Amino acid sequence: MPEQEDGNKGVTIVGGGLVGSLLAVSLGQRGLRVHLHESRSDIRRAAGGMNAGFEDCLVLTECLTESGGELAAAAQLYQDNHWSDTHAICDLSMYNYIEMRSHVTSPLFLIRKRIDNALHYLFPSLFIPLYSMVAFTRIPYRRVVERHNVQQTVIRRGLWGLSLASLGLLGYLIFKFSGMEVALRYRILPCVFKCVVNDYLRH
Repeated sequence: MPEQEDGNKGVTIVGGGLVGSLLAVSLGQRGLRVHLHESRSDIRRAAGGMNAGFEDCLVLTECLTESGGELAAAAQLYQDNHWSDTHAICDLSMYNYIEMRSHVTSPLFLIRKRIDNALHYLFPSLFIPLYSMVAFTRIPYRRVVERHNVQQTVIRRGLWGLSLASLGLLGYLIFKFSGMEVALRYRILPCVFKCVVNDYLRH
């Protein structure tokens, strides 16, 4: 927190949207010196700033309740407990920007989204898509990032396992019904299998 001229703590607010601006006015009326930072970039417009702002208000309210309504203690508690979530939402904003810029036209990305939705439909309490966690739950942002990484690892390994199983089935069918059994067994399929395994290990 920045120091005021009288030595008391000031407040820095990042984001000058509806919630940030109202919070700045409210804190200013209480006598605090407020530093409001706003940058109208594509990243800000692409991110879920309103949802993040409302979440911050809820967290600050909980801190005020826990500190008995003492603003300085609540602000310090908020800073101590919420800083990692602040870093996480910045990372999520950048990820969302890159996703909207580069991935939404990719067929593979669209297939992954369909898999996410299908898994959420089948296992609603175990698998929650990233956007749903950020927009429709109160899961802390740092936990959102951790859970998303775990879910994507499970999907990636599942897809690779399915690919290897399909490759094995294809090899079995080729060996059974093709007259080129020896050539395929000792040259083509081992090469394909090696490429698939090496690609999986790189990820």
